[in-house]
Amino acid sequence: MITENLIDSYVSQGVTAFSQGQFQAAGRLFLAAYQKSKSLNKTDPKLAVVYANLSLFYYQQKRYRKAEGLLEQALSILTDNNLLHSDFAEKVRVQMSNVYLAQNKHVQLIKHYKACLSFFLSASKLAEASAAYNRIIDLYIALDRMKDAESWCRQAVEFDKEHSAQSDPVAKKRLIKMAWIYTRLGRTDDACRIYNSSVHQQKEQAAFMRPAMSQGTAVFS
Repeated sequence: MITENLIDSYVSQGVTAFSQGQFQAAGRLFLAAYQKSKSLNKTDPKLAVVYANLSLFYYQQKRYRKAEGLLEQALSILTDNNLLHSDFAEKVRVQMSNVYLAQNKHVQLIKHYKACLSFFLSASKLAEASAAYNRIIDLYIALDRMKDAESWCRQAVEFDKEHSAQSDPVAKKRLIKMAWIYTRLGRTDDACRIYNSSVHQQKEQAAFMRPAMSQGTAVFS
């Protein structure tokens, strides 16, 4: 118990120091927590907290490989303890993305994004899944892998059809992105088809709303 209290104290003080820009002090505190945590069980969730915070220090120091290794261990512990649904786990996933990006490890990053998407879909976390689709598509676009971007954007559009209303702004933006990707691929007919369909939907929605507005009905903004 004394050891666990010390670990909590070091981590708490380290987080405060880090948030104040005192990175060296934070690093010393995180390392002290790391040293004390060696006596814990290798699957103890507290270890994941220690590893994740120490990874922040290494990331700030641009020691990305050390940060990556610690985050991999943190995610493994969270998986073993069925804690991947937690807010903390989401922060670890985001930090892992940052570490891969900093190293230009695009293959690993895409695999990471896809693993996140699979988890979000299995957990019915639809907003997170939608965002994961965008990250995959945007990365493929950035890498100029337009055929892959088109394939994943089509999957995302099907996801939107199943889970989103046509008026959903995210779904609309996805259609526009799909049309843009088709343009990049030289498929102008497909791009025009999607664009015209999107415009037609907007006109139908506007026409549907006018009578209610003219009668003085309250409209959500």
